[in-house]
Amino acid sequence: MSLPARKVTWRTKWSDFVKEFQGEAAYLDLLGQSYAQIGDFMPKHHEQQSSFRSSAHQLSVQLRYLAQQGSSTPHEIFCELVDLEKEALKTLKPKLKQLFKGNSIRFQDSSFSAFDQALSPFEAYQALTELERTLLFEYYSDKVQQKEKEKKEEMQALKSEIEHLLSKQIDLGKSKSAGDYLGLFEKVVGELDPKVSPTLFSADEQLKIIDNSIQYLQ
Repeated sequence: MSLPARKVTWRTKWSDFVKEFQGEAAYLDLLGQSYAQIGDFMPKHHEQQSSFRSSAHQLSVQLRYLAQQGSSTPHEIFCELVDLEKEALKTLKPKLKQLFKGNSIRFQDSSFSAFDQALSPFEAYQALTELERTLLFEYYSDKVQQKEKEKKEEMQALKSEIEHLLSKQIDLGKSKSAGDYLGLFEKVVGELDPKVSPTLFSADEQLKIIDNSIQYLQ
C-alpha cells in the first residue's frame, strides 16, 4: 500500500512550498485540494458530523469568498490546510498511544505498508480513513527519526568526550599505534560512565576514536 499524494501536509514548511510551487497558480490549486482534504477528516460518529460539517462548510465558503475578493494569499490558504491536518492529528495521537499501550506491536521495517499491516488487526485502526492512517504513520515516523537523531547526537558527544580524555593519557613516546591503547580505551570509558560498556563501540570504532586522539596530539 502506498501513501496518498498530498501537496500540503502538517509537516510542510512554507519555504519549501514556495520553492516547489513558485511561479505556478498554487493558490487555486490549494483551494481545490482543501475541499478534498476536508472530506477525509469527516467524523464517522453521527453526533459529531453536524458540527464538523458546519465548520468545514464555513472554511470552504471563507476560502471561496477570499478567492473571489482577491484578498487572500497563497500563504493564508497554505496555513489553513496545514492547520486542518494538525487539528486532525491532535485527535488521532491518543488513539495511536492507546493501541501501543498493552499491545506488543512490532514493525518489520519502517515503511507505511509494515505500519499498516501491523495495526490492521485492531478495530480502532480499521475504523480510520486512509488519510488518518497516513497522518499517524507520519507522526510515528517523525518520533522514531527524532529519537534516532538524539541517540546519534548523544553517541557523538560521548565519542568526543572519550577522545578528549584519551588525549590526556596517551603517551606518544611509548607508542603511536591505536591498537596499543585498547586497554586504556576500556579504562577511560569505565571511568567516564560505569553504565557504558566499551562493547557499545565496534572494534573499528574503538580504533578510530583512539586514532583521532593520537592525530590530535601529533
